[in-house]
Amino acid sequence: MIATAAKLNEKETVVAHGSSLKGPLASEWEIISLGSNIAQGKAAEQSSTLANHDLSFALDNDRNTFSHTNDTNPFFEVDLGEPHPIESVIVANRFCTNQSDEDGCLCHLSDAAVSISDELGKWVVAQFIGDTCAQLEVKVVAFQC
Repeated sequence: MIATAAKLNEKETVVAHGSSLKGPLASEWEIISLGSNIAQGKAAEQSSTLANHDLSFALDNDRNTFSHTNDTNPFFEVDLGEPHPIESVIVANRFCTNQSDEDGCLCHLSDAAVSISDELGKWVVAQFIGDTCAQLEVKVVAFQC
């Protein structure tokens, strides 16, 4: 499943933040600027870690791995270090084998939010993802400053 959010054309973004109201986040993140994934190798933080699903897996550009939090009000944050023009933020949910979703993994991004802040820590934009249960792919494209 892929949730795509953010359309910013101004150079003001420093931090991308994801959070969920329903529970753990299990995901792979890409932040696209000028056609490239600028999240790879950047400083990141998440609220907790489940088993061996370390935070580094969220930014390794490999959809076969993913980070996984282990708390009921999780967050994941990427610090880009300096302002960049952001074209999109892509949050790919962990690998789920089919739409019937026996394990409930497609619901992990339900009611999550992706937020972008500037270098002063001021939230510039936020996008709520909504219900992702039973959907193999979700695309949200409605971010405007």
